[in-house]
Order: sequence, then structure tokens, then C-alpha cells
Amino acid sequence: MKRLVVALALLLSGCGVQATGAVPMGPAPTFVPRGETSGLAPADLVLFFVVDGHIQGVARPSNGRNSLSTALTLLLKGPDAEEMKRGMVTFLPTSSGSVAYEVADMLTLKLPFALKGLTPLATSQLACTALTALNVSGIGTARPDLVTLSGADGAVTQRGCDG
Repeated sequence: MKRLVVALALLLSGCGVQATGAVPMGPAPTFVPRGETSGLAPADLVLFFVVDGHIQGVARPSNGRNSLSTALTLLLKGPDAEEMKRGMVTFLPTSSGSVAYEVADMLTLKLPFALKGLTPLATSQLACTALTALNVSGIGTARPDLVTLSGADGAVTQRGCDG
């Protein structure tokens, strides 16, 4: 009986944590795991832009150019007119250069602009787009969840697809 009273008292007292409602944070960034298409057409590219302060992927037809380099080139051009109407923006600087990359134990992107000063959302745009393109293509043996970013200013960082 004593155990029942103690158990009932604990149950009624709760743990002291106040209940709160859901805190909206927007959709979590996601990338397509290696070998999966998640409903995408096989020729789609997935680019990541910023919407309401969060990273969001958008599928674009690749027109037969489904590669990591094509995805990065299109990402640097920013959202198209339709994507802008949907509130998509880019936090990446405009650049006349292209992103070079190496696929070894880890994917490394060599940026044509300084890494210093880029926001976390900008680096997430790069990481999510690159990792998704790498995983869909299945090229190389790189770690599929982390990318090394190397800026034109010599700065280097590692980033996963988070935002």
C-alpha cells in the first residue's frame, strides 16, 4: 500500500518540467542518402536554398547533366524566378569562379570566394547540395555525411548537412 501511495504521489507531482507547446523551427535540412532517390526523377538535381531562415531543398531537372559540378554551378547562380516567388534566397556570394572538388576519404570543396564571413546557412547550402549530389551519383568512397570547405582566403572547415 505504501508503494502505491508513493507511486501515485510521484505520478501526480510530475518531474517539475513545465509543459510547453510546439516551437516552430521550420523543416530540417535533409539530403538524399547514397543510392536513394526519395521520389526524385533519376535526372533531378537537388539544390539547397534558404527559406524563412532555414535550408530547403528544391529539385531541378538536370537535363542529362546530373553531376556534382553541375549542382554546385547551379547553386552559385542562385534560385531561379519560380524559386524566388516561393521565398527562396541564397546566402552565398555571387562569384564568377566555379567550385572545384576532390573526392577521396572525404569530399573537399575548393571555393572561389572567402570562407570567412559566410553564415552557417551559406555553408549548409554548399554542404547539403554537394553531399546530396555525391550520394545520388554514388561516386567515390567519400564519407557521405561530411564535407570539407576550403575558401579562397585559406580558411578551412568541415560541415555536415545541417542548418
